[in-house]
Amino acid sequence: HPTVGLVHGGFNLIDERGLPLRTWEAPFPTDVIESGRQAFEELVVSNYITTSTVILRRDLLSDVGQFADEVGRSSTDWNMWLRVALRTDIAYRAESLTEYRQHPDTISATSSAGERLRCDIRAVDQVFRTSQPWVSSRKDLYRRAKAALAFRCLMQAGDALQRKQQVASVSWAFQAFVLAGSLAGGRGWGRLFTALLRRDEYRCFWTSKAILAQLYRPIEQTRYGQKVAKIALVDPEWQRTMSHIAATVRDLTPRDARIAAVDKNDPSLIHLSGRTGRHFPDPRPDGSGNPLDSEEAIDHLEAIRSEGVSYFVLPCFAFWWLDFYQGFRSHLESRYRCAWSDDKCLIYELLPRDGATFMHEGRLCGA
Repeated sequence: HPTVGLVHGGFNLIDERGLPLRTWEAPFPTDVIESGRQAFEELVVSNYITTSTVILRRDLLSDVGQFADEVGRSSTDWNMWLRVALRTDIAYRAESLTEYRQHPDTISATSSAGERLRCDIRAVDQVFRTSQPWVSSRKDLYRRAKAALAFRCLMQAGDALQRKQQVASVSWAFQAFVLAGSLAGGRGWGRLFTALLRRDEYRCFWTSKAILAQLYRPIEQTRYGQKVAKIALVDPEWQRTMSHIAATVRDLTPRDARIAAVDKNDPSLIHLSGRTGRHFPDPRPDGSGNPLDSEEAIDHLEAIRSEGVSYFVLPCFAFWWLDFYQGFRSHLESRYRCAWSDDKCLIYELLPRDGATFMHEGRLCGA
């Protein structure tokens, strides 16, 4: 395929010890050749090319130039692939021919999610400032790129709020507002900033949800848009499930109980239960959501238990944890009493078995 200048492909994700990690979603299920324009229209909203899998024609590299240092210490690869897509077709090989090692010294691990996002903004802006005329004239592409970046800034604002970093949260929300321009918000931006200043997580969540739904429209037809649809759009079934679990927690636990819930950072469950609570797990330093392994999950659970958390709630959409983190499952089942089990959730009372006193009639695990 002489029109193809870059090939990237599948990989196996491993840790610093060479042990397998949970794989990332592949951009394509099979081998694919994208035209440069098709690839650019997708890449402009999200980078799906993994650098360590890339093979690039030497003459193309001479034409495109080196990585752009002005972008920062991160995102220079994304900027490069955007520039490459303006000049050549891009192929994807689905077979995993590479092992991608994640370790503590990688750029992703040593830079914050906020730093990487700031680099992303510069990476995209640099391409549009220096791009070929057909890109400069495509206002819809620039609108799509800004919507995707604003979407991620708003999610970053939510992450900062969960970390109790109020100033950073307001700053990222303002960055989203600047990027979004007239794309989304209306009066919603004012309500969002008011909720942020009051540290009202529940109102922040639902106001942000409304803005995200508007930012989603320009990227809806992209693969990235399909990936984030669950974040942007309200799922009635999800909300019914959360309400059901919240009612169970409210009926099962004492008023002064403190709960931890695997709730994908949706405050609805905790808010509707009327209990003091926290999301589980806390965001990892590298910005990812889930623990790397059972050991990390166990350490985190024990840390929050020592801080006074008395119940652990595992909703049905997180039941996969019990298969993936088998050591964590063994820790829960051997050390703590399962106070409730149905098709919607599992609830563990975080008291050692020899000190547990609470049981709920008829619905204990295994009953």
